Amino acid sequence: MLNDVIGADTMSLAIHEVCIILQLSSPRVCVGLIDQMKDTVNFIRLNTRLKATEVCGVLLGSQCFIGRSDNIFWKLDIPEPMLSQNSNYQNMRSNSAVGVKTSQILHLTDIHLDLEYRSGSQIACNEPICCRSLAMNDSPYNNTNNITNAGIWGSYPCDIPLRTVENAFTEMFKNTKHVDLWYWTGDIVAHDIWKYSKEDNIRHMALLTKLLVQYSNGSRVVPVVGNHETVPVNCFPPPSIQNSYSISWLYDELAQHWAQWLPKDAQQLLRYAGYYTYVVNKGFRVIVLNTNYCSRLNIWTYYDPVDPANQLKWLIKELVIAESDGYRVHIVGHVPVDNRECTQAWVYNYLAIVERFQHLIVGQFFGHTHADEFRLLYSNHNISRPIGVQILSPSLTTFEQFNPSYRIITVQQNGIISDIETFFFNITDANQLNGSSVRTPLWFYEYSMKNQYSITSFTANQFNQLYNLITSYEQYFNLFYSYYYRFSDYSVNNICNNQCRHKLLSDLIVINPYEKLPKSLLQRG
Repeated sequence: MLNDVIGADTMSLAIHEVCIILQLSSPRVCVGLIDQMKDTVNFIRLNTRLKATEVCGVLLGSQCFIGRSDNIFWKLDIPEPMLSQNSNYQNMRSNSAVGVKTSQILHLTDIHLDLEYRSGSQIACNEPICCRSLAMNDSPYNNTNNITNAGIWGSYPCDIPLRTVENAFTEMFKNTKHVDLWYWTGDIVAHDIWKYSKEDNIRHMALLTKLLVQYSNGSRVVPVVGNHETVPVNCFPPPSIQNSYSISWLYDELAQHWAQWLPKDAQQLLRYAGYYTYVVNKGFRVIVLNTNYCSRLNIWTYYDPVDPANQLKWLIKELVIAESDGYRVHIVGHVPVDNRECTQAWVYNYLAIVERFQHLIVGQFFGHTHADEFRLLYSNHNISRPIGVQILSPSLTTFEQFNPSYRIITVQQNGIISDIETFFFNITDANQLNGSSVRTPLWFYEYSMKNQYSITSFTANQFNQLYNLITSYEQYFNLFYSYYYRFSDYSVNNICNNQCRHKLLSDLIVINPYEKLPKSLLQRG
């Protein structure tokens, strides 16, 4: 238990004053966030299993803690492969080269629908999200000189209106005749985090689930929990919390809305902790992770950071089953497992799991950052050896400087990736009037990862080579930078200087989790 002398109200008042004095945001954002979080923070403060120094070690890394602690340096047991399993895998490898029948997976992530978006409103304000109509006496725009108005289809600093989401679904419907499966990797609601309510988030879930059913051409959908789905934002308590702070309300709602896509056993796991497994066909399964449990922004991490919800233990068990049955695996989640988002121990254990089962894991797909990028994973025992790669799909939202996009992944029947293709439209062009008429967004085929980067296999070794090209050659970096933002105005009008380049490139590698300080949660490339 941490200091229990200071009460919740005193603590929240102090934080509120700091927020106002430092002008971290508008007064109503400060008040809204603190009111949402204060009781949860106080409960964790009084009931945490960590000492104060351990809290620092979990948040800022092991360099912030002197000594040894099982709460910071925890390690899971991973079974060694059996000889028969190795034999199974050799048969899988020899068979995978024969027969190249493929199917397609559409990856949609980070929609961030803003039902309060108003075209014509201002695009700059002192709040996390703008482009909304407000009475001037309650306006975050009073102290801004920006007079640029929000476009009909969206604007770069903001989230997107319903008309843009519907247009995107119409476009995807036309382009998904051969799509058998969708990966929908979370973040449904807008970034007005100080206003979140359970009722409003549930309304968003219901609306977008309905649109997916309408436009997915009858395809199966593998949905994922994003960090913005819960209230307060980023708050994912473990299943052992069954009081008023329980997250069961969210998992039960998701299981109810997604029941049409998921078998009973997957629904049961989803209700337990937001993760589950899904068999696509004989020889190929998807393991859906709730990586919000690895996040340093999840305040419940500081209640008990050791394998929250026993998720990694479950992952090991599922991979052992897949190995025994001769299956290939895709791992799908929202928050990427990297040196910025996750606690050091979670990253360390995840890397150990990926290294042990790298022969089975033929794809890892995440969202969250809104950018078109990847994470290259390296061995805990040999930092020069790549062991896996996470593909981060670009967002549908424009927040903060991106063009809307989605992806189509072509895979063999056993899940081995053949190509990844990206589609987008330019928000500035779409907002231009055609005379007095509103233009409809013009979607473009952006690029094929296989062709543009000359990738012959979507393996860790290939992406290690790609990373070396991006870091060594200007033309490769410039191409990566343009795709990162989907040729948005920001990438066209802003040269990426050395500081920008360092941020972007350092994010791409996940290495030495205990040796490296966790990266800032507040800075992006």
